[in-house]
Amino acid sequence: MSEHSNLPKTPDLPPGLDPIVASRFGLWLLGVRSHRRAQKRSVIPKRDWTKTLVNRFLGLCAPWTVDEYPGSRQLLAYLLGVERHRAAHIMRQTDKTLPRRHARRLADICEEREAAYRVLKTDLRAWADRPVAGRQGIRREDRGG
Repeated sequence: MSEHSNLPKTPDLPPGLDPIVASRFGLWLLGVRSHRRAQKRSVIPKRDWTKTLVNRFLGLCAPWTVDEYPGSRQLLAYLLGVERHRAAHIMRQTDKTLPRRHARRLADICEEREAAYRVLKTDLRAWADRPVAGRQGIRREDRGG
């Protein structure tokens, strides 16, 4: 009895299809799937979320889903209005070589986000500090903790 007799039997391939061709076909299918998923990604997601506090927070922190995430180069290229290869070059450079116009654009984006975060922070604090009418909490001493 051979030492490989305990392994499960592999399915038979159709006539005329050898394992090499079958594996190449499988890799091709994986590439097609990956390409289709990549085509679904976009730099600016078009979400139609309700404007709740949590969704506003998520929109500021992570404004895309996994399928929409464009990658750092694509995002930087979009924000700065340059080609992707130029964005990759900017990412590899040191701070001393960052062009001033790009530094100003990134600073403007930070200021816009800062204002949005500030408004959201105020709304979240107001919600958290609102008086709760008609509900009494259980004190820790009363519950034995």
